Amino acid sequence: MDDWPRMAIIVDGPDPAGRAVADWLADLACHRHGIEADLLDLGAAGLPEVADRHVPTPPAVRDLAPWLAVAAGFVVVVPPRSPASLENAVVWWGPGWRGKPVAFASPAPNPDRLPALRRLRDLFTAAHAVLVDEVVGFRDPRREERAARVLDELAALATGSSTQQRKE
Repeated sequence: MDDWPRMAIIVDGPDPAGRAVADWLADLACHRHGIEADLLDLGAAGLPEVADRHVPTPPAVRDLAPWLAVAAGFVVVVPPRSPASLENAVVWWGPGWRGKPVAFASPAPNPDRLPALRRLRDLFTAAHAVLVDEVVGFRDPRREERAARVLDELAALATGSSTQQRKE
């Protein structure tokens, strides 16, 4: 579809499993749905930890901000361990997440049970992002079907329409 918004797929560093999920989702978004997707590797971005809200915005955060701002929606690849750079990105960009749809995917076998996912959901909720309920598990045999639903919902939220309106 040519009216789909641009999205960003965010991965937390060089983990090969997380990168495989991000690459797969980017390919699926682009080739099957016509969605332009940027792959943002927060490990490579070098975001500092959030030590104090009163310090000037670090250069790495300023460099990342335009990439986040241009995206109408996000898929966050959740690692099985604590996602420090993802958490820092949510806090550093703060109000920029307001009203933006965010979906989650993971290489973990049961992503809904990950403490990291719960923590990220809490942070994005506090930032007033709009969360997609369904999570794409890379090891799920129905992952393509789930990913298609998640991408559909993400695009519908990003364009301000409901999934039902898009089907009519």
